[in-house]
Amino acid sequence: MPSTATVRAIYRCLLRDARELQRTPHFNIRRELQLEQWGAGGFVEPLPAQEEKQSANDPRVLTSLDEFRRLRDNAFRMESPSVDVVMSIRMAFRQNMQISDQKAASAKLDEAIEALSELSDQLLLARCSSVTVTDGIRIEASSKYVQSHSNPASNIYRFTYRVTITNQNEECSVQILGRQYTFESEKGQRIALPRNSPGIVGATPLLAPGQTFEYASGVDIDAPRGSVTGCLHAVRKTEGDDDGELFDVLVSKFALVAPHTPSKR
Repeated sequence: MPSTATVRAIYRCLLRDARELQRTPHFNIRRELQLEQWGAGGFVEPLPAQEEKQSANDPRVLTSLDEFRRLRDNAFRMESPSVDVVMSIRMAFRQNMQISDQKAASAKLDEAIEALSELSDQLLLARCSSVTVTDGIRIEASSKYVQSHSNPASNIYRFTYRVTITNQNEECSVQILGRQYTFESEKGQRIALPRNSPGIVGATPLLAPGQTFEYASGVDIDAPRGSVTGCLHAVRKTEGDDDGELFDVLVSKFALVAPHTPSKR
C-alpha cells in the first residue's frame, strides 16, 4: 500500500496547483497545442445542445481523470462547462480513502500522479494564454514551446501558438481580413508582422453570430521566454452582406515560455 506520507504529499501538491489554476484570469480547462496544427485553421463545431445546457449550471465536480481529459479535449468550445477542480480533488481523495485493496490503491496513486502532471500542463497553458473581447469578438490566444524543433545551443526557440476567434455578436457577421503581430524575446529581439498582412493561414473567414474559427501558427525567437501581442483586422457585414465598419480586434499579450530553462538575469 502507498504510504500515508506519500498520499498526503501528492494531495497537497494537487490542491496547491488546483487553487493556483482556478485563480488564473479567464480560468478554463484548455486543450494542448499540437505542432501538426501549425499553418492550419478551420471553423469549430458548436457544443451539442445538451452540453450547452450543462455549461450554464454550477461548476462541475469531476469524478475521474478520464472525465477531466474528455473535458480538456473539448475545451476549444467557448462554452465549455466550468469545473471546480479543487472540489473534484477533495472528493476523489475522500472516496479513495476507503480502498483497502493494495493493487487498487496503487492504481489510484498512479492516477493522482498523472493528474498532477495534467494540472502542471494546465498551469503552463494558463500562464501562456490571454483572452480579450473587442466589439463582440472574443479572442483567446495560447502558446506552447516546441522542444523537438528548438536548438538552445544556437539560440533557436520555437513556439507554436493558437488563436481562437468567436463572434459573440447576436446580429452581425464579421470577416477577418488580416493581422498584425509583434513577437519579442527577453533578450530584446523584436519580430514584426506588419499591419495589413493578408488573411490568417491563407483564409479570410466570415463568422456568423455565434461562430468560432481557430487557427495555429508559430515563431522562432532567440530566448526561452518572450511575448506576443497584436490585432486582427476585421470588417462588419451589413444585412445586404456589404462591407461595413472596419475595425481592429485586439490580441492581448500572451507569453512564450520554454519550461525548465533559466530566464535572462
